[in-house]
Amino acid sequence: MIRQIQFILLSISFFAITSCADSGPYEDENLDPDLIGEWQEQTTDDRREVITFDSEGRSAFFYLNVVTGVIEGQYQPMEWYTINNYLHQISQSAGVFVSEYDVTDSILTLDSGTPIAFIKQ
Repeated sequence: MIRQIQFILLSISFFAITSCADSGPYEDENLDPDLIGEWQEQTTDDRREVITFDSEGRSAFFYLNVVTGVIEGQYQPMEWYTINNYLHQISQSAGVFVSEYDVTDSILTLDSGTPIAFIKQ
């Protein structure tokens, strides 16, 4: 009985992983469909800031209109930083473009007030 339950849970987990892997929401915007992580900060009722990470450690920062699903602005990287807090668990080499934020004393503070330490590469 326990083995049957374990098998069912394993099957459901495998199905969920393979289903999500094929459906990248940002494929039309030339972003890597093989994303392994995403952080979103809701800035207004219909707009969010989104940072995505792919398997190569690359990232993209953009504004997403959650009503229309349209990416309103995508920023190309000028300086890259290595995240070394909870986002670091998503990808060991994750980088993020941070020039849109106020960076002082090696601390990046998101709109949510969450401090993120970084190392300039």
